[in-house]
Order: sequence, then structure tokens, then C-alpha cells
Amino acid sequence: MSFDTPKKSIDGVKKIPKSVFHEKKSFDLTQNTITQGSNPPKYFPNEKKDSFVPKPQRVYSAPRKKNILEILNPYKFIFMRVVIAATVVVFIGNAFGKTQVEIIPHKQILSLDDTFNLYKNPKKEQLGFDIIVIEDTVESTLANVPLVYGEGFSTGAVRLYNYTETEQGLAPRTRIENSDKKIFYLPDKNITIPAGTLEKPGVIDVDVVAEQVGEDYNIQPQRFTFPGFDTSSDKKNQIYAESLNSFIGGFKGNRPQIEEASLSEIKKNLEIELKNRLTERLSLEKTDEFFLVEGSEKFELSDVVYEQSESQTIFKKTGKIFALLVGKELLGNYVTKNHLKFPENQNFEIISAEKFHLKKKSLGEFDYYSGKDIQTLFTGDIVVESRIDTSFFEKELFLKDKKEVMSFIQNNPEVDHVRVIISPFWKKRVHADASLVKINLQNTE
Repeated sequence: MSFDTPKKSIDGVKKIPKSVFHEKKSFDLTQNTITQGSNPPKYFPNEKKDSFVPKPQRVYSAPRKKNILEILNPYKFIFMRVVIAATVVVFIGNAFGKTQVEIIPHKQILSLDDTFNLYKNPKKEQLGFDIIVIEDTVESTLANVPLVYGEGFSTGAVRLYNYTETEQGLAPRTRIENSDKKIFYLPDKNITIPAGTLEKPGVIDVDVVAEQVGEDYNIQPQRFTFPGFDTSSDKKNQIYAESLNSFIGGFKGNRPQIEEASLSEIKKNLEIELKNRLTERLSLEKTDEFFLVEGSEKFELSDVVYEQSESQTIFKKTGKIFALLVGKELLGNYVTKNHLKFPENQNFEIISAEKFHLKKKSLGEFDYYSGKDIQTLFTGDIVVESRIDTSFFEKELFLKDKKEVMSFIQNNPEVDHVRVIISPFWKKRVHADASLVKINLQNTE
């Protein structure tokens, strides 16, 4: 049975023909069929709210399987972002990566109690010394001191050397002269210089006085010869004198007219002040790169000079301080080679020596002008640290594996500990670019 084609649609609903209502047929909505003798569904075209609309039939079919591209399609943008981000990270890591090597140098404590010789001209296996000289001037002023004319002879002390194997007698007031032909006289008595050898001369110390008055004879320490010896004789070079300090006291001209006790007091105070100032300057001007040989200090003071102005007299005293110094680097290398027995190409430096003392053992004052060798006593503890040449390691590390680098450095006796940091983390070998390899020496103190 068929339906007539609807001629008109109201609100999108198909109109059912009247013939359907005259024939009592049942209407099965699920089967789209009409049964004879059943009541047809009511239809009220003018009532829109309760209008009956048959539901469209839903067609079901078996689901179709999706391929991999269709499954990943919703995530393709996330995947692309991850790939781009990873690429950027790798690029930046490779561009700004570096290798950092941290090395802790080897340290060791050395306890010393031994005697060492210091040499003026040291050879390869010997320890040398340096001489520091500091000069200063102090002054004192007195008002309204009258001046009087006076004269004085310069005086000083010398040491006579005899390198021959026989004693040398000298007559009273024997002459000695310097390179400037200035004459000085030995004491007015007989003097005998003990015999000696070429290695160890006989010596004696005596006072001398200038031949003439005046300040020209106030000279610095130097060597003197005996003009009485024949120039062709060996004694000319084997017997001579050397001054132990500066010669002072020579003057000629006006001097302050002042009581001797007052003048002596002024001179004493100036000498104390000058020595204190020179000693203070020595401690300040000696750098931490050197050890001071205790007991080697020597003062060389000139006589007081006078300067007169219209209303006052100025007393001036000039002096020098001499001292022996030993470089810490040289001493560190010397004691470690003699006590630690490391290879020659390994050097150490002293990093701590708070309880270490370097003392002059030889008796008498050191002759700073002849500069002969001297015996010293080393006592106390010093801490030495190996001096590592980082350039040596830099040349050997390029493109090596991290473990190989650590093993190579750690096996060096100059190294106590090493740590290697390579960035980015995925790199396992040292960078080939030398500018990206940094070696740092760490201090454990």
C-alpha cells in the first residue's frame, strides 16, 4: 500500500492523507507499516506544541579501522613542537658547551732543622741570596745655636786579610789606600795578620784614621791595598783590607757651639730614631716573596751633619740598613728537591711558613761589599705546594674521554685530586676547541 505524495508541508512535517484515517489501520513507527483495523495516530495540524513527529530511522554500520597517520594526526603539532625544542636545546648546548677541569695540587709539610750554605754566585744545585739596602735620614732642630769653626778626621774600622801561609807583620801607622788614592793610617802600634790559606785567610780587625781632615774622607765601605808592597809581589793581591762600615767624623768648617753632653744626647736620639725607622721600613718593604735571614741585618750610619739657617740649626743623620733575603720560590724548589726527591721538572712553592725561621749561623757581621758565601740554619715547618703548568694538560686533553682525562691527570704526582665537568651532559669527550677548555687550580685551605 502506498501513500499519496504530500502536496504541502507545514513546519517541515509531512501531511498524512485523509484516506489513512478512514481506514482503520495500525501505524507501527518502528517498522513504517500500517495494520488493518487499528486506530491511526491523531494529527492536529493547528497544534504545534503537541504535534507528533516520527523520529528518523538511524542506520548502524560496523566501525572502520584507522591507519597510523589518522591516529597521530591530532598530535602532529605537539610532536613538531617537541622536535623543534629538542633541536634548539642541542644546538645551544653544542654552541655554548665547555669542559672544566678542577685540579687540587699536591701539598706536603716539611719539617726542617738543617744547615745550608747561601752563595753569592750560586750554581745549578746551590741556593743563592739577595741583598736589600734601605737608606733614610732623620733630623733634629735647635733654635739660636751659635757656630764655631772646627776640624775633624774621619775614622772607621777595617778587616785585614792574609791569604799567604806566613804571618804578616805591619809597622805602626802603616798606610792603606783606596781606589781614589785616599790614605788612611792603621793604629800607632805593631800589628800582625795571622797566616792563612787561599781557601781560608787569616784576619784581624783594626781601627783606621784619615790622613787629612774634612768630609771627603767620610767614605762608604770598600777595599784598600797596601801601597808599601811591591806591585810585582804576590802580597799585593793576597794581603789587603776591607772596611767594615762607613767612615765618619771628618769635617772642616763651622759647627754648632753646644755643650758636648747636649750634642751627644742629640746624636744618640737621632741614631735610635734612624735605626727604628730603617728596621720598620725593612719589614714593610720586604715583600712576601722573600724570607729574611734573621741576624743578617747590618746598619751603616753616617756622622751627624749640620745645616744652619737664620734662626735655627738642623742636625741630620743618614744611614742604611743591609739584610740578606732568600726567595721563597727558590727555597721551595731547593728544599723539596733535597727532601722530597721528586723529578727535576717538578717544582714546588712555599704557601705557608708561619713557624719557619732562617737564621744566620756564621759568626760576625756579613760583609755586604765583598758578598762572600754564608752559612744559615733552617728550622721549623713549611707547607709546600706543587706548581702545575696547566698548559701541559691543555695540550694533552683534547677529544679524550672523560674517564681517560681523569686517569691521566690523577696519575701525576703533582696532583692530589681532579674533577672533570663536560657540558652539555650528553657529551662524553673533551671539546676540540681550546677556548672551551678551562683548567682551574683549586685551593683546599
